[in-house]
Amino acid sequence: MSTRPSFSLGRALSAAFAGLPSMWSGAWAVLILWAAAGAFLPQLNPQSIPAFVIKAGTAILLLIFQYVAYGALYRIALFGRNAGKEGLGFGGLQLAWPELRLFLAELIVGLFAVLIVVAIGVVFFIAFNTAGMAEGHADTFDALRAMIQRHEGKDWIFISYLAAAWVFLIFLSLKFVLMGAANVAERRLVTLNALGLSSGNVGKLFIGLIVLFVPFVIVAIVVTAGAGVGGVTLGHGTSGLLVAHYVLQAVTVFLLIPVMIGFLSSAYGQIVASRTR
Repeated sequence: MSTRPSFSLGRALSAAFAGLPSMWSGAWAVLILWAAAGAFLPQLNPQSIPAFVIKAGTAILLLIFQYVAYGALYRIALFGRNAGKEGLGFGGLQLAWPELRLFLAELIVGLFAVLIVVAIGVVFFIAFNTAGMAEGHADTFDALRAMIQRHEGKDWIFISYLAAAWVFLIFLSLKFVLMGAANVAERRLVTLNALGLSSGNVGKLFIGLIVLFVPFVIVAIVVTAGAGVGGVTLGHGTSGLLVAHYVLQAVTVFLLIPVMIGFLSSAYGQIVASRTR
């Protein structure tokens, strides 16, 4: 058994794009519903109780479609032609234990992350106030803003602490990126025990996700700039920024999420396979 199971970054990236056709054909219905709900939500202005209820209901549907889509895409990426045997529904429409496990896992890990953030924050603010950094300011947050603008002397001790905290939180989030694939592939709830899956591979996972995400950021900047920030309207009085939202929602649902799930599923499969050698 390998002591440091690894995966091929190139192979995982190739699998991310190679699997797109099967993901589109296998999960087309839920992807369309997810994209439609996401596009419809910003148009609702909850100025009345009925409108608020409709917007709240749409938000709940959006969350449900998200996890249904995750469940469908992970089944397709991990099991291929056997995805149907793992519960893949017509057009990716199914709601079973894998979807519930995905939701519960993110909820549990999210609460764990909140506890860590709170602990980091408490230590920082106790040290910040004990060092007298808040003296002469209206409140601690005003002193914090002044410290960042001033950035001199002992300010750098606290700025370095904040920077190190951000790096640690990013590292921690990367340690959990294979959790979704594990929950579907292993047919059981995987939460904090997912930390060991990425051991020795955090750097590769980070590079892979950046490679996939950067093009989306570029598209988002171009589309938003093209739509115009100054209240430009298109045909039928439709806001240019609203159209930009439609485009980015479609790109996210039909391209970004599927390729990321394909990448993570391939990485997970390779790591698990290397452990059994």
